[in-house]
Amino acid sequence: MLGFKTLFRNSAISLFPKHIPLHATISPLSAALNFSKPFLPYSSNSFGINASSFAFATSRVNEKIAQTSLPSFKHYNLTQEMNDALAEMNIHTPSPIQELVLKEWAKTSRHIVFAAQTGTGKTLAYLIPLLEALKAKEVQAKTILTVPQRPRAVIFVPNKELVMQTQEVIKDICHHIKLKSYSLCGLESSIKEKMALKKGVDIVVSTLDRFQKHHNDQNVFLSQAEFMIFDEMDTFLDASYAEQINKYIQVGLKIPTKPKMVFLSSTFTEKMKNLFISNFGKEQNTFAILLDKNTHYNLSSLQHDFLHLNSLEKQEPLLNLLRQYKRYIEKTEGGTIIFCNSIPSCQNLDYFLKENGIIFSVFPSKM
Repeated sequence: MLGFKTLFRNSAISLFPKHIPLHATISPLSAALNFSKPFLPYSSNSFGINASSFAFATSRVNEKIAQTSLPSFKHYNLTQEMNDALAEMNIHTPSPIQELVLKEWAKTSRHIVFAAQTGTGKTLAYLIPLLEALKAKEVQAKTILTVPQRPRAVIFVPNKELVMQTQEVIKDICHHIKLKSYSLCGLESSIKEKMALKKGVDIVVSTLDRFQKHHNDQNVFLSQAEFMIFDEMDTFLDASYAEQINKYIQVGLKIPTKPKMVFLSSTFTEKMKNLFISNFGKEQNTFAILLDKNTHYNLSSLQHDFLHLNSLEKQEPLLNLLRQYKRYIEKTEGGTIIFCNSIPSCQNLDYFLKENGIIFSVFPSKM
């Protein structure tokens, strides 16, 4: 028993010391509170604002918004095929980060670094101009440019789940824009992946480790790459992939095709900035940094640690971790938050922690 007190039961999972307000829960990530901004009370008087004047000002703002035309993808001269794909996905208005990237991509050949909060459309921000550029080159050449084992664009992501998500979006668009894509993440055997690469694809979406394996086996090469995308750079760097990414950047800078490199992230850290400066120099004439105004900046006191597992079993390592943190939690009167990616995961962990005598509370997003 860890000596924790139960405030609620059967509802996300919370671990916290006795007599301490609710500090920690195990909950689906979608149900988590946003800690990126300080908490502010809702009362208008707390801001020194008169309620009636606040209502009047809000009314004027809403009126002004109503009179302003919303941004549209039509301003970016996208092909009819791309517009049809976006319409089918029920996407008609670019998000702020999509506007920033589309404008920068259209006016310059510089490499692009951009950051915005999760859920702001970062994937489409690079996929739209990327797929448009790949197709435009085929139209100009009046022939298919797919080459065996040599993709024209490589998208690196940190995990299998993001590979699958990105590939799904690409497939939706390529239903209209006829380009071939393939994912490398171990969903299929190495032999099947090798055969797909030999047939030739335009776009490869892959984890770094899986791509490196096929590259070492001479199943895939970067010699024809026109674009190299690094998604979730903050996650890559936190997981100690800086050295590998540096190697790929240096390869990109040396190969004859001079691929455009794009780096995206939910946060912008000093570690990322230093990596870009070390590869591209301090002068920003070779790369552009685009930050959405609501981009998260990591606190200098925040430490990220990754627990590398030898198997898919995560419950026992989690239990060991909780036991290691027991003294620290009791000493600091702090708490622990554990995020799960689904309600069933919360329920499974609920059962497991009960079996091991840990008292907690569960807060699923459907509450």
